[in-house]
Parts: sequence; structure tokens; C-alpha cells
Amino acid sequence: MKFVYVEKVLTPNGIHLNPATKICKYALKNEKNIKIQFKKNNLQVSATSILNILTLELSHGSEVEVTLSKKHQTTINFLRKIFQG
Repeated sequence: MKFVYVEKVLTPNGIHLNPATKICKYALKNEKNIKIQFKKNNLQVSATSILNILTLELSHGSEVEVTLSKKHQTTINFLRKIFQG
């Protein structure tokens, strides 16, 4: 069962290369257990690609829909830490 929630980007510089890299590494490391996707303005991307994440242009104050292949609290906490700085 998919788990979908909305996360607000609160980091002053948004999601740039460094946080996108952290998200991508996490997604690739945990790919067997959980799939992570982001959606903004009808563009949905996999978190396993840094370029895909950057194409969403997640600036400060942006809202992004996060879809997980299942509810996974560790992943939710990790992403919240990245998005909130």
C-alpha cells in the first residue's frame, strides 16, 4: 500500500545539489525495501536520480508530494530532516 504525504521545503536555499545527493544516496541504498517518488506541478520523479530531483526546482517554501511504496517511519524522518534543514 502506497503512503503519500506533502512535505514543505523549509531550508533557506531549497533542495540544491548537496541535499539532493543525500536523498538520492538514501533512495539507492534502500531501494529494495522502499521506493521514493516526488511530485510537484504534475511532474513525478524517482528519488534515485539527482537530476530528477533537481528538475523539480524545490526552492524554499515549495511543497512537494512524497510517495513511498509503503509507510516507513525511518524514511519519513530522514526526508523531513532534509526538507526542514
